Amino acid sequence: MIDGRSDISESVVPSPSHLFSAVAAAMSLGLVGCGSIERPDLLGAVGAEQSGPLDSLRFASTDRATFLRWNDSWMKQREARQLDGITVLALSGGGANGAYGAGLLVGWTAAGTRPQFDLVTGVSTGALIAPLAFLGSDWDDKLSAAYHDPQLRQLTQGRLGALARPSLYSSKPLAQIIARYIDETTLAAVAREDEKGRRLVVATTDLDKQESILWDLGAIARSARQPDDHGKAVTLFRQVLLASASIPGVFPPALIRSGQHGEHVEMHVDGGVAAPFFVVPEAMNFWSPSGPNRPKHFYIVVNGPLNPTFARTGGGFGSIILRAYDTLSRGEVRTQIETARFFANRNGAPISIAWLPEDAAAHPLDFHLDHLAQLFELGRSQAVQSKAFRPTPAMTAESAPPH
Repeated sequence: MIDGRSDISESVVPSPSHLFSAVAAAMSLGLVGCGSIERPDLLGAVGAEQSGPLDSLRFASTDRATFLRWNDSWMKQREARQLDGITVLALSGGGANGAYGAGLLVGWTAAGTRPQFDLVTGVSTGALIAPLAFLGSDWDDKLSAAYHDPQLRQLTQGRLGALARPSLYSSKPLAQIIARYIDETTLAAVAREDEKGRRLVVATTDLDKQESILWDLGAIARSARQPDDHGKAVTLFRQVLLASASIPGVFPPALIRSGQHGEHVEMHVDGGVAAPFFVVPEAMNFWSPSGPNRPKHFYIVVNGPLNPTFARTGGGFGSIILRAYDTLSRGEVRTQIETARFFANRNGAPISIAWLPEDAAAHPLDFHLDHLAQLFELGRSQAVQSKAFRPTPAMTAESAPPH
């Protein structure tokens, strides 16, 4: 959810630069590497595929075969309901800057033009927004409350605790906030929408496998109905959101048990380590969906600045390294946007993109309530005035790249 913060005016969008900027800041304080996280030894062969209950709830972004089976099941459900075409909302990370995206959604509702999304995806802070965005405009009050919650100020307190853990800050305040807004009622609502032929997917990064893992949160929500669940579904749902928001060096990794009996312990961190946002899995960039799952419109919300901006870089280690990785981060977001644009264009679907203005006073680690309120209002006012998204018309069949 939160990115590293530099001493320059521009904020950092989630990407691998999360790790480097956070670690660079910590190194300057001599804190990183002092603490450690206890982790049971893995059972079985290292790197071996381990089957278990989680298999039906997630898949790797590089696993084409599993994704196609997942999509085929979804497509049959949509065919039975006579649904046609997918409207996608992809939410990026950005830390405290996620208040901008939350405000945008609320303002979009007020404008009366917010569609119902067939697929909502989220990374990092985008993963935290995603469930409430997926549930629709009726949940705007809860979304607004989440980004005005006074407990957010605690996320970046207690830095000296890094002496006893492998991160600048504890994840306990974030876990408590997630638990406050993601409860059994939320899961029941997600499950109902999933049964209508809609999907909610968020990404984490499995550090052992070095892979982006895509979690079907609707499937997790439906599993809560099983007689033997006993709260396991809501716990896993929250764990996945916490993992997606756990920036290496800023928050400790989230440990998720897998295997038939929970005998394996996986280490998951921020989904933005692999990609700042996603519209399709990595293995499917050249895919051409058809039938009820053909794309109709892509909306991408980038909770951070996008374009290069001039700022004088200081001569110190921190200024240089953070400016370099801020540059890397913005370049990665633009590259990902072009990948998404290519996918949309070759499938004849328009793509609309919103991002935080480069001149906004935004810092991804600033969780003071006035800062969050300013970003929230910026997103809300832009959406109310229909100024947030910049559409890209779909290519014609003649001009589209060859399949």
